[in-house]
Amino acid sequence: MSNFGNPRTIILRLKAIAMLEAGISQKNVARHLGKSIKTVNNWWKRKKRGESLEDKHRSGRPSSVTRVAKIVIAKSIGKRHQSTRKLAERLTARGHQTSKTAVDRYLKESLGLKCFKRPRNPRLTEKKLVHRLTFCKKRLNWSSKEWANVIFSDESPFHLFAPSNRQTDRVWDSSARNIPPILTLKFPPKLMVWAAMSANAVSELHILPQKCTVNAKYYVDNILAGPCKAAFARRRLRGTVLQRRFCENMSKSIFQQDGAPAHTSKLSQEWCQLNLVGCWGKEIWPGNSPDLSPIENLWAVVKQSLSEMPSATNLEMLDKNLKTVWSNINPDLLRKLIDGMPARMRKCVDLKGGYIGK
Repeated sequence: MSNFGNPRTIILRLKAIAMLEAGISQKNVARHLGKSIKTVNNWWKRKKRGESLEDKHRSGRPSSVTRVAKIVIAKSIGKRHQSTRKLAERLTARGHQTSKTAVDRYLKESLGLKCFKRPRNPRLTEKKLVHRLTFCKKRLNWSSKEWANVIFSDESPFHLFAPSNRQTDRVWDSSARNIPPILTLKFPPKLMVWAAMSANAVSELHILPQKCTVNAKYYVDNILAGPCKAAFARRRLRGTVLQRRFCENMSKSIFQQDGAPAHTSKLSQEWCQLNLVGCWGKEIWPGNSPDLSPIENLWAVVKQSLSEMPSATNLEMLDKNLKTVWSNINPDLLRKLIDGMPARMRKCVDLKGGYIGK
């Protein structure tokens, strides 16, 4: 079959030219790409003559994917359970002998499609959908200034030897054999962390002891009465994100926490009512709604920043790195996350309470 228009072929040749222009010898380029020196030399000559690196059209073996098979494949686009193996088996059973490889090539090269895994979102019951929709409708017209009065809190795990984000950790090369694997542990050690954030500041991190279970008493004694209360007591308008007060006017502040049992316990709710100006109880903040809280995005940014630092080799080093990243959070990031709250409310309402993604 002709290579005319094959993106992978062109990319390979462009890579060879880029390496040659960078001063790498033809011998080393050929070895790296798995090609002969003569082939690499021919590409280089064509480049110097100003010729296209694409092959000229030539006849070859016709595609084994028949017209009827192409129609069947096209109808499968966007549907579930449509692996290339199942498509090939279905077509063959109907009398259109087709291989898995031929179907895969047709989908990728002729139709320009990619295969995606279905994202996983929390399952929302009808009751939760109604709760989310009610919450967002009531705050649909809130401005960023009003959202700046809300202090979002949450816990998050940070694993030692955590793999990098596979969506952003991409490597360009000619073969998958050249890509170094990500080494992972089945049960990596981790730090469980609590913190709070607003448009203006963040609390100190509270790192839980290893194997600690957060019950209502621990949550009140060590978190609410600890870093949470200390952050609410700040009075400075300026300084670092760890020094400034949460809101410009703390008399309008609202403390948010999710529906974890320790958060919604009678002991925790009573402490919040006695010590905080305002707090959203479990009857206000909808359960199973991490997508509505900007602190989830902040955790993702922190984890990305950790992945760009020298890898921690023990929990003490991870603790130190985490606190370094946390103390250097950009105030503009906090403001940007809070400024995005009106859009979150609108999207949730548009989806009738459905999950809006991260």
